Amino acid sequence: MPPFFDSSSALPTSRAWPAYAQLRVHLGDAEGRPLPRSLVALRRAHGHTGPDLPCRFDVDSHCYLGPAVAPGDYLLIAQARGFGAQRRRIELTAGVTETTVLLGSPRVPIFFRGDAQVPMHRVDPARVAVQLDVASDEHARVVLEAARALRLETRPLARELTRTGVMIFDVPALHHMGATPGVQHERLRSVLAQLAGTPGVRHAGTVVHEAGATVAFLTHDVVIRLRETASDDAALAVAAAHGFDVVRQLPVGARLFQLRTDEMPTPAVLARMHALAESPDVAWAEPSLVVAGVPEAPPSAERAPRDPADAQLARVPAAQALLDASRMEHGAPAPVVAVVASHGVDLWTAAGCTHHSHDALGSDCDLVDRFVALATGARSVDALVVLPALGASLPLSNTLRATFEAIERHGRNGRGTLVLAPQVVPDAATARIVALDQPVALQGTVVVVNASTLDGQGAETRAPGVGSSMHVTVCAPARQPPASAAPTSATLLVADIVQAMLVANPALTAAEIRRVLRATAERIDVMQADHDGAWLDARGARATEASTLPVFSRWFGYGRVDAVRAVLAAQSRRPVERELERPVAAADLSTPRPTERRAASWDIAIGGGLAFEAARAVR
Repeated sequence: MPPFFDSSSALPTSRAWPAYAQLRVHLGDAEGRPLPRSLVALRRAHGHTGPDLPCRFDVDSHCYLGPAVAPGDYLLIAQARGFGAQRRRIELTAGVTETTVLLGSPRVPIFFRGDAQVPMHRVDPARVAVQLDVASDEHARVVLEAARALRLETRPLARELTRTGVMIFDVPALHHMGATPGVQHERLRSVLAQLAGTPGVRHAGTVVHEAGATVAFLTHDVVIRLRETASDDAALAVAAAHGFDVVRQLPVGARLFQLRTDEMPTPAVLARMHALAESPDVAWAEPSLVVAGVPEAPPSAERAPRDPADAQLARVPAAQALLDASRMEHGAPAPVVAVVASHGVDLWTAAGCTHHSHDALGSDCDLVDRFVALATGARSVDALVVLPALGASLPLSNTLRATFEAIERHGRNGRGTLVLAPQVVPDAATARIVALDQPVALQGTVVVVNASTLDGQGAETRAPGVGSSMHVTVCAPARQPPASAAPTSATLLVADIVQAMLVANPALTAAEIRRVLRATAERIDVMQADHDGAWLDARGARATEASTLPVFSRWFGYGRVDAVRAVLAAQSRRPVERELERPVAAADLSTPRPTERRAASWDIAIGGGLAFEAARAVR
C-alpha cells in the first residue's frame, strides 16, 4: 500500500506491489535548523551482521532518505559534528515512515515525546515557567511579587502568550559565585517550590523547549503506556522502582497511566524519566508538559460573517450550503463545534458563537480531561478544532494522540467526534523540518487542513507560505491574507461545512464525515510539478499527465473541499442503524466498542472525463 494513504483509503490496492519500507528522517538541532552535513544510518535491531545502511541527504526535500529495506525493527543512528549522537529503535512498516531527530549539544539533558528524544534548549542560566489557574491580572501580580522576592529576572512575553496564563523567569546563574552543581540544583528546586506554592499557580517547572512564541515546561506528572504483555499491576511496580506514584489510569486507552513525583520538575528529574522510558514493561513514557504558544488567530475573530462574494471563496460552492445549514432546514439539532486554542475554548453552533472560556488549558493530562469532557459531556461537541498552539514546535505527545483516537472513536454517543487541525505554517527557522510542524498530524484519525488561494491569473493554488506534508487531508480557501493565519481560516471553513453535513445527516460517524470530505474533494492545480506539492497517483508516482489519475498531494491532500457535493453526499447517506441507550461515560473510553460495518460507495468525477468508483466499508 502506498505510504500516502491510510488503511481506510478508498483507493484501489494491489497485492502484487512489493512490500518494502523506506525511512525519511528530518534532522535538525534544538532550534529547528536542518543539519544537512550529518551521518544518518540504519542498522538491523536484531541479528545485525552486515554494514550500516547509510541514508542520503535529498536536496529537494531537505531530509535524509533511507534505502528500500524489508519492514521490521531497526536502530536509527544520527551524528553531527558538535552535537551529541542519538540512537533509537524505530519500527519501519511497508511504505514510507517519517520521523524527526533533534540533536543537542553533548551532555545536554533530553526529554521524551513518545520515542522522540528532544534536547533542552537552555540549562544555564535556568529558565522556569509557571501557568496560572486563570489568566488574570490579579494572579499575575501575586506571582510577579513572589518572583521579585526570589530575585528572578522576568522575561517579556508577547501579549498573546500572556493570555494563556504563562509567565517565564530566569534564575540568575550561581557558577560565578563558586557554587557547585549541587548548590545550583538546590537553588532551582527552592525557586520552583516557592513558585508552585504561590496562590493561583497551577504548574511550575523548568523550561525544556522554546521556539519562537511557543514554550514548553515540565510538571510533576509523567504518562506511561505499558506493553501489551504487561498487566495493569505492572504500573505500580514500575512507578515505585523509579520513585513515582500512580495517580490514575487515564480514561482514553488501556494501559495508559499518569504518574507523579514529589521532586520539583528540574532537569535532574529527566534522568529518572529516561530510565522509566527504558523499562521492559513500558512501551513509551513522556513528561506531561505544559505547551503554550501563540495561535494563528483568535477563534472569535474568525467567526465574522462570511461574504458569499468573497473572491477567495468564489471557487468553492460553500455559501449556499452554509446558509442552508444555518436555517436548520432539515430539522436537526444545531451541531456544536469546539475550537481549542492555547487561551481557551470557543463553542459555536451553525447559528453563531455561544460560549467562550478563558481558563488556562494546562498540561497534557489537563487536556485529556478537557477533551474527554467535550466529547462525553451533557452536550458533547460534534467537531473539535485544535489550533496549532498545542505543540506547534514539538512533536505531538503520544498522550494526546491516544486522546484524539479515543474521542474520534467514542465521542457523540459512539459515533465519534471529528478532530480538525490546521497544517502548521513553519517559520523561517523550521521551514524544512517538516515533521516538527505537525501538532496533530494523525493520518486516519485527524483531518488536517491546508490552505489554497487564487493567484493573479485567477487559478487556485496553495496559499503563500503554507507547508506541505503527507498528513494533509484536504485543503480549503484561505480568507485571511497573512500566511500564518491561512490554514486556521481554511480549517474553520471546513468546520462550517462539517456542521452543514451534520445538519443534513446527524447520524454520520466521524469516519464517514472524513471519508465524504476526501471522496468529494476537487483536485486543483493538478499540472504543477513542484517536488513537494506534485500530485501523486495511486502508486505514489507523479501524476502530471492528463492520462494519470491524480489522487494525493502534499500541498492539498485529497483536494479542495466541495461543500455542495459533501452536503449532498451526507444527506444521501442512510442513518446508522444503531442507537445507544445511554451517553458514553468517560470510563467507557478505555473499552473498545464493537462496531457494525456497512458497505458504501460514491461515484467521483474528477474532471476531464476521469472518474472512478470509491467503495469501502464504513462504521
